[in-house]
Amino acid sequence: VDERPGEPLELRADISLLRELGWEPKYSLAHGVARCLAGERPGGGSSFADSG
Repeated sequence: VDERPGEPLELRADISLLRELGWEPKYSLAHGVARCLAGERPGGGSSFADSG
C-alpha cells in the first residue's frame, strides 16, 4: 500500500496526560499480553478460538 502525502508513518499511544490526571492502568502490559496469548477475550468469556 502506498503512503499518502501527510500521512503519519506510525502512531504511538501516550498516556502521560491521563497519568497526570490520576489515572492508572488496571492491568500491566505483561498481564494483558499473557491473557491474550492464553486466548482470553478482552471482556471475559470463552477463548477467541471458540468464537468461530
